[in-house]
Order: sequence, then structure tokens, then C-alpha cells
Amino acid sequence: KKKSSEREKKKKKEKKKEKKKKKGRKEKGSKKEEGKEKERKRKEKEAK
Repeated sequence: KKKSSEREKKKKKEKKKEKKKKKGRKEKGSKKEEGKEKERKRKEKEAK
């Protein structure tokens, strides 16, 4: 039983990290960043 609870704790920690990441991204004006990222990926595809 102890093992499963440890795993649950880890999962919760990971989820919190994800939420923080998403929040941080939102604060940075995510739309602009997303657009840049998409543009970069598209250019990379064309280069290949």
C-alpha cells in the first residue's frame, strides 16, 4: 500500500508542474509565442 501512495504523490507533483508550466505560458502572451513556434516548425519541415 505504501508504494501506491508514493506513486500517487509523484503523479500529483507532476500535475502541479504541468499546471505551472501552462500558467507561465499564458502569462507570456501565449498566442504570440505559439505563432512563432508554429512558424519555426513549419520552416523546419520545409528545410528537410
